[in-house]
Amino acid sequence: MVLNPSNKKEDLSERWEGKPELYRLFVKFIRDFKENWEQLNKLQGLNEIAEELKQMFGENVTNQAFREQAAYLEKSRNIKGLAVIGSGLLVAATTQNAVALERNTFYGEKKDSI
Repeated sequence: MVLNPSNKKEDLSERWEGKPELYRLFVKFIRDFKENWEQLNKLQGLNEIAEELKQMFGENVTNQAFREQAAYLEKSRNIKGLAVIGSGLLVAATTQNAVALERNTFYGEKKDSI
């Protein structure tokens, strides 16, 4: 019996009883997921990471997660809760030796029409 860790009343393995092929498919899913997760951790750059996440979880879920993360970072920056340390790593503004990010007021230069 395999109980759901967040709901001890739910038996995750009840469908496998008498159906060993379902158990084998579950094990394959877990192994494939572990392999994909390890690959994900080796990737660099948001585009590569996003593409891998889309393969793992679907495009809608991935896009929504990226939108929420961007909104959270923007909100943190706007209230001066976001800072950067020497290496360029974003951290909480309360981190020692961190420089708070300023509000973005650059909207490009106005160019004369030709």
